[in-house]
Amino acid sequence: AGLQDPAQRAAAAMLLLDDLDNTPSEALVGAAIDGLAAEPGDPSTGPAADRLPMPIEARRAARYLTHHVQICAPAIRKALNDDNAQRRLLAAVVLTEALDRADGEAIGRVVSPHLEPNSISGDALLASRALLRAGPTAVRAAREMTDEPSALARLGELEAALTRGPPPHLERLAGPLPWQMPWVPQRLRGTVP
Repeated sequence: AGLQDPAQRAAAAMLLLDDLDNTPSEALVGAAIDGLAAEPGDPSTGPAADRLPMPIEARRAARYLTHHVQICAPAIRKALNDDNAQRRLLAAVVLTEALDRADGEAIGRVVSPHLEPNSISGDALLASRALLRAGPTAVRAAREMTDEPSALARLGELEAALTRGPPPHLERLAGPLPWQMPWVPQRLRGTVP
């Protein structure tokens, strides 16, 4: 029988994604790819006090895919061509963890629009991290996609970081991905010693 309601299926999949030991089945990888596009305000995002700039479902999905990136890489590569911009961006960032330089050009094309000024909070930082991680081919591909001055300035900094090492203000890009860091719900912040 199984769950018939799509919202119930999505909620069940999100619970399964929390356990990184769950083997990446086709259905679970599909649910994780779908979860990358979770938006704030989706009915499945929980109470407003727990919302983050990146919805918890997207964090869970990205964390699971990052943990199993070698197995999930074909599905993640396919998501680079998705219609959803958030799914494409998060897929590109996750794919950098596969450390396959052959993905550099595709990653650069996907993240380039996120280097330009827009209304999406934090996307330029994620895009920069993906480019730094994916290497010179990704940075060149991103440069070919934009003529916006602030994006070009950021790409110049990334090119310099790739040749000389990141300056202090870019060192945070070499750290863990946002979904790899411990997370405490807002309602509990300040109450945990």
